[in-house]
Amino acid sequence: MEGLLALQLIDCMLQLDRHDYEYVQFRLLAIQKRFVKFLNRSENERYKIYMALLKEIAQNPLCLETAAFKEKVDRFMERKSISQGSAEFLPFTPYLISKISKRNYYDVLLEMVKE
Repeated sequence: MEGLLALQLIDCMLQLDRHDYEYVQFRLLAIQKRFVKFLNRSENERYKIYMALLKEIAQNPLCLETAAFKEKVDRFMERKSISQGSAEFLPFTPYLISKISKRNYYDVLLEMVKE
C-alpha cells in the first residue's frame, strides 16, 4: 500500500514540474479518497503533511519562494527521522529541498545519500 501511494505522489511531483497544477490538485483529492484509511493512521501523518505541501505548491507555485513555506518544509523534515531505503526518503525529501533551494533534484539526492 505504501509503495503504491509513493508512486502516485511521485506522479504528482512530476506533474508539478510540468506545471500541470490542476491535474495535481485532482490527483491529490483522488489519492486522499483512495488511501483514506492508510492516511488516517498516526504513523502515516507525514504523508498527509507532504500531500498538503504539494497541494499548496499546486495552488500557488510562488509559495516556494516564501519564508512561510520554507518553514513548513523545515517542520516537515524535523517531524520524523527518515531512514535511507524507506519508500519516503528518496523521492520526497530531496524534491522539497530542490524546489525551495532552486537546485537540481539529482544533486540534492546525491548529497543526501552521501550523508
